[in-house]
Amino acid sequence: MNHKDWDFVNRQLVAKMLAELEYEQVFHAESQGDGRYCINLPGAQWRFSAERGIWGWLWIDAQTLRCADEPVLAQTLLMQLKPVLSMSDATVAEHMQDLYATLLGDLQLLKARRGLSASDLIDLDADRLQCMLSGHPKFAFNKGRRGWGKEALERYAPEYANTFRLHWLAVKREHMVWRCDSELDIQQLLAAAMDPQEFARFNQVWQDNGLDNDWLPLPVHPWQWQQKIALDFIADLAEGRMVSLGEFGDLWLAQQSLRTLTNASRQGGLDIKLPLTIYNTSCYRGIPGKYIAAGPLASRWLQQVFATDATLKQSGAVILGEPAAGYVSHEGYAALAQAPYRYQEMLGVIWRENPCRWLKPDESPILMATLMECDENNQPLIGAYIDRSGLDAETWLTQLFRVVVVPLYHLLCPLRRRAYRPWTKYNARHERGRTAARAVERFPGRYAAGERCVPGDGLPASGGA
Repeated sequence: MNHKDWDFVNRQLVAKMLAELEYEQVFHAESQGDGRYCINLPGAQWRFSAERGIWGWLWIDAQTLRCADEPVLAQTLLMQLKPVLSMSDATVAEHMQDLYATLLGDLQLLKARRGLSASDLIDLDADRLQCMLSGHPKFAFNKGRRGWGKEALERYAPEYANTFRLHWLAVKREHMVWRCDSELDIQQLLAAAMDPQEFARFNQVWQDNGLDNDWLPLPVHPWQWQQKIALDFIADLAEGRMVSLGEFGDLWLAQQSLRTLTNASRQGGLDIKLPLTIYNTSCYRGIPGKYIAAGPLASRWLQQVFATDATLKQSGAVILGEPAAGYVSHEGYAALAQAPYRYQEMLGVIWRENPCRWLKPDESPILMATLMECDENNQPLIGAYIDRSGLDAETWLTQLFRVVVVPLYHLLCPLRRRAYRPWTKYNARHERGRTAARAVERFPGRYAAGERCVPGDGLPASGGA
């Protein structure tokens, strides 16, 4: 860590804060001519060079930022915004905490990406490239992660690209909400999380504890186990409803969402989404139990929609299935209806297909957020993708919109008239540098106005459940 890097990450964050708030019309940037702008805040004036895009967005040159003779610090801007946004001291303090954590993550990213051009970055495999992304492209303090200290950040945050094993529990079947696709069973799920040697070790511990088919295995993020489950679920452990088995299986790598983990030991299987009771980007990252029972059924239904709809089939769009899910309620917290939601979302799992499941040999997946990233010399990664494709920018973007925007619009329009309406996010899929298709990730639980979720009278039989 040095002052030059500190100045760089602060300037980048200040530019993002000003651009986002100006776009949201919190204040207006006045043009001074020749691409120069100023923003007036109570007791302060920010000056900079920028270009205004076709949608009104200000692309600020962070190196030109000036605020009188003050150092360019994100903390300074946050304090200046306090009266503008009518924030209390408590609110500013919480934002400041997220600001500091974001800057720490940005410093690590700056270090990890140093010397890598946009072309170098897009050469990385999909999992490692995701570790190089700067996080939510629109959320200013996108690495708050309240609850994690420096040691936890270095071990579990994606920008550090470290891998780790999962902690495993055995839970009495009657104490766990569990749904699994009829074409999958527990043994297949375990095989996706551990190689034969690790499975043999796991099975031995399972037998040593006298466990049978009345129990279900449940993976837990190691931080969640140490900080939450081992403490808050002590009654379940002491009274025999739950058994701690230890760490087993493959090594896992955190995606940008923190909760979703990709198998770093064996590519192409199932990802695992696990709750983390940390506060990041305005919410605690748990897993609510109310959607678990309907999850695999809704996932299969969406896959059927994609398989039978002519437009979606022609586009090449696919759905990332979620074939299994589980949830364990905390008996004490569940009785407190008005308790904060984080107490109801501490223990569960969602198994999700990895995008590699749908790729052809000459394809690789990327997150759409990648297209908004720049290298350390401010060269956009989308430019590197376009250059490599051999297409001009207009043709490349036309193909991108055809395979992403059109299927998404087609999917959402008729679903507004149905009882269940998932939200989606997209992973682009590239073939020889060109956008070929995409995988869709399901977000259950959001509905059109006046609608409610009606997944059906019955659920499919759970494999092994």
